[in-house]
Amino acid sequence: MKKTFYDYVNKTDGCWLWVGPLNKDGYGYWRDKLVHRITYLEYHGAYPPNTVTDHLCKVRHCVNPEHLEAVSIAENVRRGRASEATKLRHASVTHCPNGHEYTEDNTYRSVGKDGAPRRHCKTCVKARRKASYYSHRAS
Repeated sequence: MKKTFYDYVNKTDGCWLWVGPLNKDGYGYWRDKLVHRITYLEYHGAYPPNTVTDHLCKVRHCVNPEHLEAVSIAENVRRGRASEATKLRHASVTHCPNGHEYTEDNTYRSVGKDGAPRRHCKTCVKARRKASYYSHRAS
C-alpha cells in the first residue's frame, strides 16, 4: 500500500514529528518539498511575500501547524539558535582587532541590518575619522 504524507507524521501532545526522510540540515522532505512548508500551506494558506517558515518550537522536523509561523528572513535569523551562539562568542571578545579593550567608555553600540547588536571601538572609529579627514583635506 502506498504511504500518504501523514503516514510519516508522529503526532505528539506538542510537536508533530516527521519520521520520513530528512535533508542534511535536519528538515523533513517529501516528494522533493520541505514538509513544514507543505503543512504551513495546508493549514495557513499562501505565504506572505518575502517570508520563510519559523519553527517556534525550534524542532526542524516538526510539522505541527501551530508551531509554524511565516516571518521575514531577518526575523528568522534573530530568533534562530545561531544568534545565541553569536551573542556568546561576541561576549567572549574583550578587545577589538587592533587590541583596544571594549570598555563602556571605549565602545559604541549599534544594531545591524539583521537586528544583531554590534560593538565598535571608539579609539579605532576616531582614528578612521581622523585619517579620512586628513586624506580628504590633502586632495
